Amino acid sequence: MGGFAGSILSVDLSKGNISTQPIDEDIARNYIGGLGVCIKLAYDLIPSGAEPLAPESLFVLGTGPLVGTNLPSASRVFVVSKLPLSKTVGWCGAGGYSFGEQLKSSGFDHIVVTGKADKPVYLYIEDERIEIRDASALWGLGVEAAYDSICEKHKGRIGVLAIGPAGENKSAISMAFVDRISTLGRGGFGAIMGSKNLKAIVVKGSGGINVADRKRFNSISQAVLKTIKEYAYLKEWQDLGMFKAFPLVPLDDYNKMKARRAACISCPVGCKDIVRITEGPYSGLEKHTSSAINLLTPTMYGMKNIWESIRLVIELDNFGLDMFEFFNLLDFARKLVDSRIIQLQPDETEIELKSFNSMMSWAKKIAYREGTGGLLADGV
Repeated sequence: MGGFAGSILSVDLSKGNISTQPIDEDIARNYIGGLGVCIKLAYDLIPSGAEPLAPESLFVLGTGPLVGTNLPSASRVFVVSKLPLSKTVGWCGAGGYSFGEQLKSSGFDHIVVTGKADKPVYLYIEDERIEIRDASALWGLGVEAAYDSICEKHKGRIGVLAIGPAGENKSAISMAFVDRISTLGRGGFGAIMGSKNLKAIVVKGSGGINVADRKRFNSISQAVLKTIKEYAYLKEWQDLGMFKAFPLVPLDDYNKMKARRAACISCPVGCKDIVRITEGPYSGLEKHTSSAINLLTPTMYGMKNIWESIRLVIELDNFGLDMFEFFNLLDFARKLVDSRIIQLQPDETEIELKSFNSMMSWAKKIAYREGTGGLLADGV
């Protein structure tokens, strides 16, 4: 089938079983795209009544038929699962440097993961070579350190989906990170991977994707690319990304922090940022991010120092915490403390959203379920 790698990979971490099956053409035609097939597989396979973090619960991860082609901006990866924050079936999606394309190039459109490993593991997929590998050395590492360690071990072009300590400790506001730059899993997908002792999924493929009608496909692809190139504000978006729409700090400050722009595979815009802290005690620290505006989110809550704002978000990302849920949660928790509905422990820092030290302290407590952080880790 044009656009499809053609196979679904099923992994039972409890039993260590790995199997593959061809994707059904009727499903591919009737449930459009990576998300459509994910939803269909999840509908068929998620056990009725299963708790989100129970071993028998599962998640379906997949990409659509355009991923792996040269169609501009086709890089999305989707997950469907029963999510711990809402206890309902939900979906999440993300771009990324190369994970989706590498999954397709290894021969798989979708992965179904169930069960729970008896120790920390990561799933390694390299064409027909599929292994459940020991992840003891990765367990406890932040997202960035885990990504670097995996890339050091597996040379060459790879895709990496990984969680941080918050996912390992099953926080309902934890996420997984695609190629360390994109977030996957608002609703607690990081906790689902953590509940299965699954630290990461690593994909490396040597194949490619065929299209059914190459001449017609190239015509459509070139037309899409032409539309993008002729967009009147393309240069501004390439220079500023999301900062064009949300100028949170003066442009001079943004240019100071911008090391360079980055793009998901096949994207001609490059709206992502690589940011470098240039002042203060964290000078020289770099961060790959889907947008610089994310790194400045704490300034919306009153934090004055932009470098401390960036450093805090780096910490949240390394823990694998959902940044937006984190601030919403802490704002709610502060109101509960003020109303004497909950009481902080004597040694705990007051909850002050504009305070760098307070937010750094609470990020760690939530990620590791320490003290009142154990309560907050389950979300609002």
